[in-house]
Amino acid sequence: QQERLTVVSLYCPNPGGDNSDPTTVWAQQRARMKEIATDRDKVSDGDVRTACLKEFQKWANTRKDKGEKLVVLADANQSLTDTKETYNLKDLVELCEFTSTMECKHPGESLKLLDRGSKTIDHVLVSGIGDNKITHAGQLPFGLGFHTDHRGEFADMNGDSMLKIIMEEPKERQGQRL
Repeated sequence: QQERLTVVSLYCPNPGGDNSDPTTVWAQQRARMKEIATDRDKVSDGDVRTACLKEFQKWANTRKDKGEKLVVLADANQSLTDTKETYNLKDLVELCEFTSTMECKHPGESLKLLDRGSKTIDHVLVSGIGDNKITHAGQLPFGLGFHTDHRGEFADMNGDSMLKIIMEEPKERQGQRL
């Protein structure tokens, strides 16, 4: 039986406000959401993070319903314990039955992933891949291999148990503008 594995990245912008710098991702996405809502005669509260997470939940559940295994490389700008928003990464993880590879291998031991913060806001999440198939997970030192304010995170999985997966060639996709 053919199985499918989808590896995808997820970026949730840092929350801003009504007075955010218009060049930030948050402000640009918020303006575009309001523009789309106006075009459709609807109202948008401009909650970019909630919209991002809810859209991703729909997408992930559609894939899972087809039996796909998912690996999500998330720059979520939110920890797995944050609950201050109306819909959080924690909600997404629970509703989509994702597993954090770091929490699986090192419960409660994740380091902060941003050099100016105090929380783990980047995650490798999996669905349909049993905990016993995650062999290693870890975090790299700041600045190792590339200049960024984020700490790299990795997860190793037992490929022998996933070799039934048939990989497709990446598809060319047309770029999209906000």
